[in-house]
Amino acid sequence: MAESLAEIIRNKQRQLTEAELLVVRLRAELQEAKEALLGTALPSPARPPETSTDMAAAVLRNAGHDLHINQILSTIESAFHVTVKYATLVTNISRLVQKKKTFTRTGPNRFGLMEWDVEREAAELFGREIREQEARD
Repeated sequence: MAESLAEIIRNKQRQLTEAELLVVRLRAELQEAKEALLGTALPSPARPPETSTDMAAAVLRNAGHDLHINQILSTIESAFHVTVKYATLVTNISRLVQKKKTFTRTGPNRFGLMEWDVEREAAELFGREIREQEARD
């Protein structure tokens, strides 16, 4: 008997969720490698996203750039199939921004990840060292 359209959709949603969790795990492994290279500890979720801020961080990592809170919320809803309240997420992320943990505020209601600042600093540092080495040669 052929699968019903609803079963196909459920299977595709399950596959998508599994793929998203794999992406989160791979990003955590990549982050660990960067930590080893940079010799510094970066915030890294060691588990699949469970909290709204874990999900927001996963969404931002997947996007690779800062996002408006509305984009974060809609992506959480479509990717993780949960509804997070706007005020709750903004409050939780803002609290972490103030503590200088995980998130940075890049504009009004726009957030990015602190690890990107570390990556940018490392790229600048390594780039400077390479330029200095080339100048000496």
